[in-house]
Amino acid sequence: TGRDGERRACRDGVRAGSSFRVISVLSHHLGSSPAGETVYVPGGWWHCVLNLDVTVAVTQNLCPRSSFDSVWRRVVKSRPKMSKRLAERLAVDEPLLHQRTVELAKLPPEEKGGDSSSSSSSS
Repeated sequence: TGRDGERRACRDGVRAGSSFRVISVLSHHLGSSPAGETVYVPGGWWHCVLNLDVTVAVTQNLCPRSSFDSVWRRVVKSRPKMSKRLAERLAVDEPLLHQRTVELAKLPPEEKGGDSSSSSSSS
């Protein structure tokens, strides 16, 4: 029971006290960052942060042009209102990317591909 039981439950794919189920666990990384350092978490990586002291954190979602299609599809699916506002901004500031949003909207779902997008932070 206690912490050992919780670890065992998480390892076995069931989070103690909830209906959350882990599909698969491949590996994990544990580390600490000294004051003033930056930690980069690649897009799509599930992560947890435990602040050990008073902390100021700045997060930023990154969408390089090489990942635009997958990130855009995820944003449209998960944040439809925000995606409309973003499309309006892209029309003004990044016309080529805006044109790509129009092209992606015309594709049938099977041609839009998988969902290997960036970050999980809300905007």
